[in-house]
Amino acid sequence: MGKISRIWLAMGLTVMLTFMAARVSALDDAEMAKIEALLTAVGQKTDIQFIRNKKAFSAREAEKHLRRKLATVRNKLTSVDEFIDKVASVSSMSGEDYLVKLPDGRIIPARSYFRDLLASISSS
Repeated sequence: MGKISRIWLAMGLTVMLTFMAARVSALDDAEMAKIEALLTAVGQKTDIQFIRNKKAFSAREAEKHLRRKLATVRNKLTSVDEFIDKVASVSSMSGEDYLVKLPDGRIIPARSYFRDLLASISSS
């Protein structure tokens, strides 16, 4: 095999592997629909607060923040579970877990809140 043929082969393999890696790590439509439903449901809440890096935010502000984070990592996620664990539950800046203050005053991990919310959305 000549040098030019090896170069073309290497380039072709690189393109193919890049495409395959992107396809494997991309969210499929069903998983993205679950994330969208989760974010929409969160944004409609008026009786909870999200605590991020020790500061409280409204549910609408939390939805906007999570949508911005999702936009930057969407191609690295494969499921709604990964979204909850890697995006919606922890600060990428400080590493601190996000919290949710419920209407009764209890404060719970955002991960638990999102898992419960996803379950309620899925069952309805």
